[in-house]
Amino acid sequence: MPITSDNNDDDDAASGRQMLEELVITDSSGQDLSTHSSSQLESLPAELRDLILSHIPDLPTLRALVRASPTMHAQYRTNRDALLRACLARELDGCFVDAYACLKSHVASFGEERTDETIQTFLERYRSWPGDRIQLAAWTRSMPAPAAGWRRFMSQLSGLLCKRFAIWALENLARAASGVAFTEKASVQVADINLATKEAELVQAQQQPVLSKSELRRIFSALYQYEMFLGVFDPWQVDAIACIDVFIRQKYTAILDEIQQDLCDESSKYRVRGFHLKGPPLTKKWYDDYIDGTTSRGLQVAARILQVTDHDTLVAVMSKSLTLWFRLWDEDDLMPNLTARDEAEMRRDLMDFAGDDGPPGGPPLAWVLLWDGRYANLYGGYTPASTKSWGYVMWDERQWDELGAKDLIQKQWEEIEPDYIDMMERDYGWCPPIQWYDCEDTA
Repeated sequence: MPITSDNNDDDDAASGRQMLEELVITDSSGQDLSTHSSSQLESLPAELRDLILSHIPDLPTLRALVRASPTMHAQYRTNRDALLRACLARELDGCFVDAYACLKSHVASFGEERTDETIQTFLERYRSWPGDRIQLAAWTRSMPAPAAGWRRFMSQLSGLLCKRFAIWALENLARAASGVAFTEKASVQVADINLATKEAELVQAQQQPVLSKSELRRIFSALYQYEMFLGVFDPWQVDAIACIDVFIRQKYTAILDEIQQDLCDESSKYRVRGFHLKGPPLTKKWYDDYIDGTTSRGLQVAARILQVTDHDTLVAVMSKSLTLWFRLWDEDDLMPNLTARDEAEMRRDLMDFAGDDGPPGGPPLAWVLLWDGRYANLYGGYTPASTKSWGYVMWDERQWDELGAKDLIQKQWEEIEPDYIDMMERDYGWCPPIQWYDCEDTA
């Protein structure tokens, strides 16, 4: 799961030719054969060429290689579906099911009518899809070849959102580790800065974060799950999704800060109906409603907006993407019956950190530390806002050790209002391990 940006055709071909030159550079006696390596690879038997293609680690590498060599392209065409399935399964190791469910939840696959019955059927199918590696391998072989739309969607995620999220969250965490206090608009730029251009320059100039396989898996799973819905996931997975949500909302808020005059000016062709220049151009309610609505449109809209690098285009794209949010349900209807997770919380089950190299799905270190080693089915507004701006449930123990930031996690409970903690203790039998709060015996 790379976090490099999507290359253009010329770059793909160039990097593919470089790969061909580097794949075979010595013979069995150690003699340098680098000047003949491309032709050596292309002259291999078809079975060996197919074997090489079947072990390519990711889609950008596969694409670059087949575009660089007519011979390898012809070989790829003979077994295209199987090679694409194998490559995607390898690239999405640990989150392939989430990616596939994300694809199947789109309107083109799911259908326009989303009734309770169709959603329940989808949930049952999603729960039945295998998580075991052996079962998953057999399951992927029976799937149709990945559609071009899915491959483009993956390319957007790996090339833009994953990289930008990692930079954003790790910068916030590093600031917190150095003593900079969190604010809701920590990453919002001042109004006189061209945000889109500055963001693009930062992404180009900054070194790519060095992320482990488990960290990439968590970010990608959160991105795919963000594209669906929350009710079937473990609480730490929901908070991983919330980290993505905070990231996108802060970016949209910063963009509105920059372009609101263009959206309000009556002479502007991009003026949004209902925006006006009397008093503050956009009230907090306008921000909240439009941020909620635009965020709800998902990752493809976010990727389209965040890749814009000039002000005029940003105004045009954002004005077309802005969506007003309406609450059409009774929140009481959303409260579920007790689940196995609720019961584990009521029993105050112990929750251990099993390491970062184990099977995917277990709680990361930061989640275990936040809840003091006890199971909690609380997330979202029940966890400190600052932790989500760090992407706290994405990172391996290594990241926390390198930043010396483990102690920061439980300290964030100090930002929660005491009345709120009283409610958590009363309703859920839990209180944070902080010195100033007098916890009753809830065990």
